Amino acid sequence: MTIRITHNDPQKLAHIAWCALVALGIARKDKKVPKKNRVAANKFIGKWAGRAALDGRFGPQYRDELSIWESNGVKNAMISNVEASLEEVLDKYAGKVAHAKKFPASYKRRIHNAGCALRTLNWTVKIGLLRDWENEGAYSPDCDHTAFIMKEHMDEFDNIGRLANPISLMVISNDVQKLVDAFYDAGILLFQRSTNKHNGKCQYVFEIHPDNNGKGLTNMAPTEAKS
Repeated sequence: MTIRITHNDPQKLAHIAWCALVALGIARKDKKVPKKNRVAANKFIGKWAGRAALDGRFGPQYRDELSIWESNGVKNAMISNVEASLEEVLDKYAGKVAHAKKFPASYKRRIHNAGCALRTLNWTVKIGLLRDWENEGAYSPDCDHTAFIMKEHMDEFDNIGRLANPISLMVISNDVQKLVDAFYDAGILLFQRSTNKHNGKCQYVFEIHPDNNGKGLTNMAPTEAKS
């Protein structure tokens, strides 16, 4: 499985793309980069991105994107169109920002919205699953396309549905991508804690953190999962 990192701050990535495009515009105005010269624009943006990454201008979490822009601009200057790519990034992530403004403040409501979306895709989503305390607290959901949050984790929400501490989301599915996308579209970034396989079914433990902030975790949820 390939795990691809997703940032929980699309506005900043859009801002970085905007900065690169503004720098290119200024360079063209100062005649340092010829107008309508794609290769020259590629090289300028590539060198700009390389310097930004080296200086840590936008923080370490964006070095991957900056390195890609640098490679495409410098090494692949003859075949790439970095300016068009950044315009697409700006447009795409600006749209994500507009979408994010509509998210409810209540994480409980966001989880409910994600669950509703998943149920239309034939998932079983259980929020507040009770343990079998007569059987040493065991629980045994084993159906494919199942996601659940244990009852005791529901105490981590305050009276308006916000999270006080991280909670766990347990998942059984061989197609986890649909779940990750549904939660992301509902305004929740999942953080992958562990994986397992039992009876041919993939099992995951994801964590949901206050403010989508999974500091200290090295594995973020896959936005593109490939077996």
